[in-house]
Amino acid sequence: MVTAFASCKETEQSPKDSQTTTTTETTTFVELDSEINPDGTGNTVVGTWVCEETISAKTFYGDYYNSKITKNNVQMCTTYKFNKDGSYSTSVEIINISDVRKEYRSLMVEGARRNVEKEGKYLTTDDVLYYEKYADDILKDICKTTKGTYKIDGNKLVYNNSETEQFAISGNKLTLDKIVLERK
Repeated sequence: MVTAFASCKETEQSPKDSQTTTTTETTTFVELDSEINPDGTGNTVVGTWVCEETISAKTFYGDYYNSKITKNNVQMCTTYKFNKDGSYSTSVEIINISDVRKEYRSLMVEGARRNVEKEGKYLTTDDVLYYEKYADDILKDICKTTKGTYKIDGNKLVYNNSETEQFAISGNKLTLDKIVLERK
């Protein structure tokens, strides 16, 4: 956003006439840091950006996928929030976490059961609890919020002065290396 302020300035009186002339000068103050909005077009990363997507169970669970256990696609929401002060946060949320947690726990326990049965053994109650907790920990690691700082270097976002990601803004869409988000 660009804000312009007008100021009046009284000029010196001319010795030839006794009239006072007033001129108007315009001073422009740019509210957005030029690093955040380098081209001055108003296309800025500042704001909240969201990507809602449906991921197939086969894609999400990968090698753990089992068509007898996994019946639900995964509804994910990824949010990026860029602040004017150069701070940012990203968060991932699984909208249908109850279904996903139930299926993922079952997948982990089933995988472990198959492995121990090859050795002629059985899972104990403690083993089942261990693999269910392991599944929960993985989901917790996926569904987290990350905070830090960012700078803009040309068409790249530089996170925490180290990681970089290319970006482009077109209207209400922010395209990053691996994701397309919409302004919220």
